[in-house]
Order: sequence, then structure tokens, then C-alpha cells
Amino acid sequence: MRKSWTAVAILLLWSAACTRSSEPLEIHDASKILSLEVVHWHKDGGRGPLGQYLIEDRKRIESVIALLRSNNSGYREDTDWAHWRLFGKESPTEYTVHFQESVDTAAPLSVSIGPDWLSGIDGQERDRGEKYFRTRPLSSSERKELLDLLARRQEDRDSCCG
Repeated sequence: MRKSWTAVAILLLWSAACTRSSEPLEIHDASKILSLEVVHWHKDGGRGPLGQYLIEDRKRIESVIALLRSNNSGYREDTDWAHWRLFGKESPTEYTVHFQESVDTAAPLSVSIGPDWLSGIDGQERDRGEKYFRTRPLSSSERKELLDLLARRQEDRDSCCG
């Protein structure tokens, strides 16, 4: 049993060394967001998206933003190793949401949702001027609430080039 605890301690230390505490995501006001582009990925982490669609309903956009703001803490900055571990086959990205301000500009915020984590990239940059992912645990209740808001509805339309 002692070896098991030692192995767990080593894994925890190794994992902590691959991330560090980070600032919350920069989440824009709902009034500035034109639409949410939702990409639903295959569960095996590959083969491209299952579907892409746009949410333009103001109430849903406001609700998604309010939910993300209500628990916008506990992020860890991902190093390259930690980022690819999170998005690998063991814990694949299931959904990605791009918060669009206009049709002509890059999204100021993109959030990815996995089985038990949420990761985002926004306009904040590291010292070297590069953008970076931040990840936090995602409870099953928060995940369910978020996915209920993002679920495709009849009024949602296909996204371009999906």
C-alpha cells in the first residue's frame, strides 16, 4: 500500500509542476457578443466535428456568460504537456464555444469543455506576447447546466464551412 501512496504523490507533484495558478478568463459583456459558435466534437477526440452551429438568442448568450462568470476561478495555466494531456484521447474535448463579437474578427474568448474540465483562451497574453490556455475542474452539475444551454435547438443555424 505504501508504494501506491508514493506513486499518487509523485503523480500529483508532476501534474502540479506542469501547470501554475492563473488569472480568471476575461469574459466580455453579453451585449458585446453577437453569437456563440458551438463545435461538437467526436468523443474519441478525433475525426473532426460532429456538428457546428450558431446560437444568436440573446437570453441564451446572456445565460452562458452569467454561468461562466459565476465560477470564473480556480484556473491553472497549461504548459504544453498539460494542454495536450487534457485534450488527448483519455479526456477529450467534447465541445468548443467561440464567443463572436463580429463576423469579421477573431473570437475574444474560446472555451472548451471536457468530461470534467473547462479550458479557455482569451485576449490575455504571457510575458512573451503569446496567448495561453487556462483550465479548471468542471463539476457535473455545472457541466450539465452549461451543456443544456448550449444544446442545439431548432432556431440555431449551421455554422459556415463545418
